[in-house]
Amino acid sequence: AWRLYILPTIVLYEKMEEEEEREEKEEFDEARTRALESGKTLEEFEALEVPLLTRERSSKKSHLIKPISGLEAVELQRKVKAYEEQIASLEEKNRGLEASLQEFVAELNELQQMADDLKQPA
Repeated sequence: AWRLYILPTIVLYEKMEEEEEREEKEEFDEARTRALESGKTLEEFEALEVPLLTRERSSKKSHLIKPISGLEAVELQRKVKAYEEQIASLEEKNRGLEASLQEFVAELNELQQMADDLKQPA
């Protein structure tokens, strides 16, 4: 069940990362073109621009989901199993309560019918 939630999230993050990389490449290409047009050599441009882009890129990725260790994964799986058991237990209790409620409604209808019969003149 958790895969249905986490897989779309991972796909979304991968798409966001691909888009960021594409935008960074476009920005880099535009900056390089401007630098070359202004008379800088390619070596001067790369010496000045690449470290700035690398730092910016790593800071953008800092908000993404961090990988989890094997122990954390085992702990999460244990919690998922406990929650699934709790859900099953609650669903069983809910079925019991719904059955009790139906019995209560049926008895209430019978009592209402008796009350209506007593009100009618004989």
